[in-house]
Amino acid sequence: MAIIYLFMTISEFAVPTVIDRIGAKWSMTLGSIFYVFFLLGFLHLSAFLLYTLSALLGIGAALLWTASGVFLVEFSTDGQLTRNSGILWAMIQASLIPGAVFLTFLLQNEDLVSSYRLLYSVFTGFALFAVFTFLLLSMRPKNTKTKKNICQNFCIFQRVTESSLRRKTVVEDLLEIGRLMKSRKMGTLLVMFLYLGIESAFANGVYTGCLSATRRLTETNESVIAYAIFSIAFGHIIGASLFGMFSTQTMKFGRKSIIGIGLICHLVAYTLCLLILPFESPLANTWDKSIIEPRLILVLFTGFLLGFAGSCWHTQSLIMIGDLYKGPQLPSAIAIYRLCQSFAGVLVFLYSAHFALQWQLGIASLFAIIGYFVYHIVHQWATKEFESKNEEIVRRCVINEEIL
Repeated sequence: MAIIYLFMTISEFAVPTVIDRIGAKWSMTLGSIFYVFFLLGFLHLSAFLLYTLSALLGIGAALLWTASGVFLVEFSTDGQLTRNSGILWAMIQASLIPGAVFLTFLLQNEDLVSSYRLLYSVFTGFALFAVFTFLLLSMRPKNTKTKKNICQNFCIFQRVTESSLRRKTVVEDLLEIGRLMKSRKMGTLLVMFLYLGIESAFANGVYTGCLSATRRLTETNESVIAYAIFSIAFGHIIGASLFGMFSTQTMKFGRKSIIGIGLICHLVAYTLCLLILPFESPLANTWDKSIIEPRLILVLFTGFLLGFAGSCWHTQSLIMIGDLYKGPQLPSAIAIYRLCQSFAGVLVFLYSAHFALQWQLGIASLFAIIGYFVYHIVHQWATKEFESKNEEIVRRCVINEEIL
């Protein structure tokens, strides 16, 4: 996992140039092909092949996830970004459910060691189907993107077509990433982006790994890992549905409130992890007792909270990026968003093998609290800038009306 996240981090610096050259659709297609190669490698497993394909998967993941964010914003008309981001996040996380169900049935008859070929053959088939699906996507939105500023009895239309924009070189894209990272808004958001990587790595890697190492749980029921994955996916889907697909009803609470709900759920989940998992579980298999006896219902509830909170953070963060950065800056902004997450993932998978559970939960909790205040600050800046721009538009419209 550390190799995957490391190469994903490095690749993010070049991804905006690739997306600019071949478009979001073909970048997603190319990235998904790397996933097929990675899964095929498990059918002829060797250490060298695994490490090599892990590096290639990191490159493919950078292409796929950055391009999917660009594609989402490009194809979302005004007012639809919130809904569409929820739909995308729910679809991504929904894939965990059939995987968990398949794993559960598989483990009822065999163990993972004897059935890994069947497991990865099925996963490879789904990956090939994904490649075919990406090939069916449109290259560009049907309608030319139009920016419209409206004031009383006066309208200004400005058409921006991508063909009128000069394609940037790799060096220019790198300089653009550097400029964005040094800007006030993006520089502040970096801390929150790092937390998104920390919480994703913890929920999808460290948490399930700790469950597997807690022999009091897995000795009698190996399917507890599949149940935990299912609960995490269910939490993601519920959160994405509430704050994305049903955003008309839930957005009245405000984006800052949704991030606040995510913070509270994460802190509760981290507290439960501290209570039900042995402190040494990230380091080795253990029969040690936890503070309270680990029960399946607590494992499922903790997984649900991790997934639900993650959906709060990720959907609202992507919406903020889509609102703040448009046009040529968009691929670079999403690349920074993914770069920080993958870099944080590298750090988590490196220190998770050396830090006891309580220290890992402390790091995650600290970044969660800081991330909440960061979102709050940048949201206030963005709101003030939006209001000042609207005031300037109205003032110019009034002047133009007086001239006419």
